[in-house]
Amino acid sequence: MYTCQVCHSDFSSLQHLRQHLKQFHKGLKDFKCPLCNSKFRGWWSLQIHVETVHEGRRDHKCQECGYSFTQKVNLATHVKNVHRKIKDNECPLCDAAFGTKRSLRNHIESVHEGRRDFACELCTSAFYAPTVLKAHVKLVHEKRRDFQCQVCDSKFGTSHQLKVHVQNVHDGRGEKKSCYQCPECSSAFGRMASLKLHIRTVHEGQKDHQCRQCDSAFSTSSELRRHDKVVHEKLRDFQCVLCKSAFGGQHQLDSHVKMVHEKVRDQQCRQCGYASSSASNLRTHVQTVHEKRRDHHCKLCDSKFGVRSSLKTHVAIMHEKRRDHKCVHCNLAFSISGNLNSHVRSVHQNIRDHQCGLCEMAFGSKRSLQIHVKAVHGKIKDVKCDQCGSAFAYTFLLRKHVRAVHEKRRDFPCGICEAQFSEKGDAFKHVRAVHEKRRDHKCDQCNSAFGYLSSLKHHIRAIHEK
Repeated sequence: MYTCQVCHSDFSSLQHLRQHLKQFHKGLKDFKCPLCNSKFRGWWSLQIHVETVHEGRRDHKCQECGYSFTQKVNLATHVKNVHRKIKDNECPLCDAAFGTKRSLRNHIESVHEGRRDFACELCTSAFYAPTVLKAHVKLVHEKRRDFQCQVCDSKFGTSHQLKVHVQNVHDGRGEKKSCYQCPECSSAFGRMASLKLHIRTVHEGQKDHQCRQCDSAFSTSSELRRHDKVVHEKLRDFQCVLCKSAFGGQHQLDSHVKMVHEKVRDQQCRQCGYASSSASNLRTHVQTVHEKRRDHHCKLCDSKFGVRSSLKTHVAIMHEKRRDHKCVHCNLAFSISGNLNSHVRSVHQNIRDHQCGLCEMAFGSKRSLQIHVKAVHGKIKDVKCDQCGSAFAYTFLLRKHVRAVHEKRRDFPCGICEAQFSEKGDAFKHVRAVHEKRRDHKCDQCNSAFGYLSSLKHHIRAIHEK
């Protein structure tokens, strides 16, 4: 028998009591926790709070993975969703399916109805549920990490992140995973099956699962299903509770939260100072930067790349000549959104927040700063031209050199005069400096201003660095 502590009515089940509290005592939270400031609608909810939060009780243990729960119903839901993979609550508006009605309801309200009724008082974010708002405040503003691993010292902001950590790092059993080292590269895995899959797909290049709608091929059926869902069906069912981003899978969402919102970089490279939020990004870094691997070949030319995304960008830029991202302030268009954002920040908003630590130069993007440091301060120019011996810091600078100097290409004419240029950006700079008489590059040491950055640099060397 379950008794309502507000009006003392009796009910045969906890579910009926909860329905009663929701219907007749909604909004009333008369039961305050003696150990913290939390308030609850009923004595039963307060008791569960004290046992789980303050006493740390987890009496219901899963026999398959060892994870413990405070209530038997939570254990049953865990077994159903995680181990049995039963998702019998289907969304009537899309193909998504969920293990609980609550998850389905949250999905419909957040994804299809776009509800954001609970606004954060500390920023402009808004969320579809108060629990999600609390999680946002705790993770982003309070920087709390209340979920600690019992095997190691790692701490996490949510229980789900802790579960993923235990499963991936400690094999779900509270023990360190045995490490299976790849004989071909530095990659290591917790299971022999994962190592075999890695060798078959990465080193042997097997892609047995072909997409019927495009030329993409994948090593596993799950990757193919995810590709169909994300690329062709445009489904993003995994919504970030901290921003408006949506993803095709839980793993991508977890990586997003860890990298963007929690700013966690716990995967450290042993050969340099690189740090990442995911082990896969670290493996890619080691393979491409230190091992110089280029496993992705362009079918249209001889170019090779370390990651598939770089190959796709190369094809879009060099062979398809795509410029899908257009600037609303001028006529320039870019092949990737990151270049457009950098252009707007540096050119139109005049933001230079990437300061060089070796000189007074500042840049609008991290990549521009890296190019500057490597070429100017590092004096590293390891990309050589086969035709004249000129050396450059990066391959794209060599390509610009070849087009302008050796091929004599002038594909971008000025619309006002007869001048022609090898790069569209050079034509744009010409119009601003010559015809519009703009002087956006100002000297910090005097009142001089110039239309070209190169003119400003020459001025500084000739006048101020004598």
